[in-house]
Amino acid sequence: IFGVKATDEILVDADKYQIEEMFVVQRDSGLLIGVASRQPKVNQDMIAGMLTAIKSFAEDAFMQGAEDLDFIEYDTLKLSIQNFPSYFVVAALSGSISAKEKSDFTSQILDFAKSVLRHKVIKWDEEDFEFISRQLDLEFFSGPKTYNQLKPHA
Repeated sequence: IFGVKATDEILVDADKYQIEEMFVVQRDSGLLIGVASRQPKVNQDMIAGMLTAIKSFAEDAFMQGAEDLDFIEYDTLKLSIQNFPSYFVVAALSGSISAKEKSDFTSQILDFAKSVLRHKVIKWDEEDFEFISRQLDLEFFSGPKTYNQLKPHA
């Protein structure tokens, strides 16, 4: 019989990618605009600052023209970076991610940015941090939601 062995399917499922953390970082300042995490980390502001520094260094040192850094691999962690004019979104991923999964995940981030972040980041203030963080958690850690449900609480 031809096909995929059950053990092969188990191995593929065991190494499927998993989102560990999501960050939205203001491009110029490196300020953390929103964060969601599978397991909260101690100092997420420091992590956002380090991501900004690494991203800036790599773009300045290795890129030509208007290129942006969009992916970093470190040991078993992969950082997927989506760049926007005034902010960038970083997803820390574990496991293996196929080209199709990466494309689908990028589309999910773009949809989220268009629907949730577009207006909030332009007029960003401290109160928006909780809103954006809550929306990141809902979208990327609690399952898909429809964007018309994503409204700030008064």
